[in-house]
Amino acid sequence: MYFADLFNSNILLQHFSSYVNKQKNINSDEFLFHATILIMGIYKIRALNDVCLQQMQTAKKDLTLKDDKVFIWSPPMVELLTLIPPSLSSLVIMQNKIFPLLQPVVGFKQSPPSSFRDAVKSIHIYNLSKSVMQKTLSYWQNGGLTIRQYRDIAEHHYYLLAHSYYQFMPVEKILIYLPDDPNQKNHAKYTFEKKIECIDYLEQSFFALCQYVDAIFSDLGFPKEALTQSLNPTQIDLEEGVRKTLGVMFHDTDGQVGLELGQTEERRIFIRSFDQRKNSSST
Repeated sequence: MYFADLFNSNILLQHFSSYVNKQKNINSDEFLFHATILIMGIYKIRALNDVCLQQMQTAKKDLTLKDDKVFIWSPPMVELLTLIPPSLSSLVIMQNKIFPLLQPVVGFKQSPPSSFRDAVKSIHIYNLSKSVMQKTLSYWQNGGLTIRQYRDIAEHHYYLLAHSYYQFMPVEKILIYLPDDPNQKNHAKYTFEKKIECIDYLEQSFFALCQYVDAIFSDLGFPKEALTQSLNPTQIDLEEGVRKTLGVMFHDTDGQVGLELGQTEERRIFIRSFDQRKNSSST
């Protein structure tokens, strides 16, 4: 399950959308599901950052502030932090789906491994074009591997996000530093000289992955297209002799605008749009 308009409105993955629209499969569904997790997570992190800013505006007039940043604890801050490890995990899952997505297009002589890291190690056996291979190696060497290393720290070592602050100068915001060396697993040896800001890093890593995926599918001949919103056909159960609603798609949060998916007595699928704001419907 994914939210097509999130990609279309942000002009993301348009060449990959052409692939999905032409040969939808379980790998593309899972890739887009985790991409949806990331986009919605980024929106939520931004919103929670704003809530933390509002909290501090209320309190700071009574504080004795001498430093550019202070540590902060609040329910919105904790909620913000909880969104980061699963977002890193979703990035790695998206990576792992790339070679399975390429398989039906390129025609690998053998099935790729489940890990993108392992596939890259033996990239020369997959008869990829020179441009796709170069883009893949460049992505992996210039950020893709680092994402996986930070994911590993988040999954196996608790202290990835321990350096979290509220920054006052030069810009007020939530500030979370990632360790300089993602290979370092001992938190006592973490250093933060590079000032790698986690929220910015997460957003940049997601967009870099989307750009890489779109670039390789462009090289494979897929034109730009808007992503079509789809439903899971395994959830549809047709019956003889009854007209009924099979499902509903809402386009808003209030339940006023959307589509009804149904069947006729002859087991034919129909789609009816509705817009309660206009107090009318059309088929």
